[in-house]
Amino acid sequence: MIKIMLEISHFAERKKNFPKIGLFLIFVDLRIFKALKRVKLIIAIKYSDKFGKNRNSWIANSLKIPKFKAKKITKPIN
Repeated sequence: MIKIMLEISHFAERKKNFPKIGLFLIFVDLRIFKALKRVKLIIAIKYSDKFGKNRNSWIANSLKIPKFKAKKITKPIN
């Protein structure tokens, strides 16, 4: 697994269902990339909720390139 840390703002503006994003973690599984010739991204998003409370909340989304269709995963990530 390769861990990449990015600061993302324009991606969050395109996806309306995303809350405010502070930290954007992308986990790339190279075994899936070798098998399917596609990169599967599991994205964990750390955000502050809309009430202004600074909680360490995470949202996980699974994306497949190049379609960029997000599927929400309700299981929290540590």
